Amino acid sequence: MESVRPKEAAVSVIGAGAAGLFAAAELVQAGRRVEIFDHRGEAALKLRLAGSSGLNLTNALPIAEFAQRYGDEADRFRSLLQDFPPDRIIDWAEARGARTFRGSGGKILTKDGDGSALIEGLLRSLRDSGLVSFRFGYRFSGFTPEGPALTGQADSEKVVAGLPALLALGGASWPLTGSDGLWTKAFREAGIRLAPFRPANCGFETALGEGETGERVPVKNLALAYAGKTVRGDIMLTPWGIEGAPVYAHASALIRSLEGRGGDDLIMDLYPDLKAEDILRRLSGDRGKASASTYLKKRLRLSPAQGILLRRALGGEAHKKILENPTLLKALPLPCRKPRPLEEAISVSGGVEFGELNEYFMLNAFPRIYCAGEMLDWDAPTGGFLLTGCFVTAHRAVSRILETE
Repeated sequence: MESVRPKEAAVSVIGAGAAGLFAAAELVQAGRRVEIFDHRGEAALKLRLAGSSGLNLTNALPIAEFAQRYGDEADRFRSLLQDFPPDRIIDWAEARGARTFRGSGGKILTKDGDGSALIEGLLRSLRDSGLVSFRFGYRFSGFTPEGPALTGQADSEKVVAGLPALLALGGASWPLTGSDGLWTKAFREAGIRLAPFRPANCGFETALGEGETGERVPVKNLALAYAGKTVRGDIMLTPWGIEGAPVYAHASALIRSLEGRGGDDLIMDLYPDLKAEDILRRLSGDRGKASASTYLKKRLRLSPAQGILLRRALGGEAHKKILENPTLLKALPLPCRKPRPLEEAISVSGGVEFGELNEYFMLNAFPRIYCAGEMLDWDAPTGGFLLTGCFVTAHRAVSRILETE
């Protein structure tokens, strides 16, 4: 086994994703040497994937409202956000080459769309600092008294990362990026309690409409309600069901319900800018010989995508059923059968339970080993809250390392 490096040589960061790279950047800024390990062959793979649909760094919501997006962990994240608020995240990103803008719902996104300027700027600043070394092809495999154990691509090659160490091992979604959740085996063997991984931002399988071709079809500007919460936006009808930001916002609550009941309905308002009486008035005339679908298109500009959604929700003769009860357009129940597989989720809930950590996310069982990012048991909707959660948990851990090590 390779000899352990003295602690003053470097801080070990295990995982080269959002939380790990952010932690490394903060350590370097404080003049600390860092050794970054990752079992894949390059850094920031999941960040690049996130950027493929627009890199959403954070959100401009006030901290109190921002923290509520973390559900049961709202109080914890309120404290974390006060330590490192969204405006500091923006400053941090722009200092590394990103240009940002404010989008709908307070989203703070990178102007280049895919976040490549930030990712490349961050990696370049780490390499150019002279304080960072990257060691790829090493997977976390357990704990030793000297530090985290890692296994190289050849199973016989063993390394012990020096202390202090920060583990940023990710969740279990998009395993091709390295976020495969295999680290959980070593944690369980060490007696560390883990909440099971569940999809947190994911699509759901629904009944399909008649005559569908299996294409992906966007439905614009609707309001999606579940369990007393309503979210507006666009959704995507897929060959298997439904996805999109309003769906993801309800995913955690819907999954918990599905686990107990086996099926549940999302309630959709297809015309959130119209009142129910407006719809009734528009449909009150004599439709003559026009078919139900033609009449709805004429009087309400019902789109083909909305028509598909109606068939998925109501089955055969969906347009006729709407004319018999037009208020369904304001409260259309769409039965959901089950979430899509874990590996397809944008993010997951579950991971290391907070009871296994102190307030700085140091493992109670292994002093000087910290955890950060999606490997912890929290979840949040899309809209800037996911990356922010990774950043602020890493910041809390790094602040303690800098104070004590």
